[in-house]
Amino acid sequence: MRFYFYKYILIFFFIFSCTTIDELHGIDNLKIKAESLQENITNTNDVLNLIGPPQNIGITDNNIWFYHEVHQTRNKYGTKVITDNNTLRLEFDDLGILKKINF
Repeated sequence: MRFYFYKYILIFFFIFSCTTIDELHGIDNLKIKAESLQENITNTNDVLNLIGPPQNIGITDNNIWFYHEVHQTRNKYGTKVITDNNTLRLEFDDLGILKKINF
């Protein structure tokens, strides 16, 4: 009886140690959303509807918006490993029209 209990405990820990844990910080699928933006056509309202409010705004210029995407997983030793690290920089003119996209 004890043998079966320990056997099930061992199987339980084996199954849960093999699963990966993915953590997301920022906007998910940022590259796909950035591809739908068009320079000189898209405005600030379109960006707010598609991606959401900016995570960072430029220090000296409020017309520069930043979006981030960081995916982390745990390796077999339990330490966090960054698998994706993307930053999207959008520059708008004074009228709110998108002028430059840096990904």
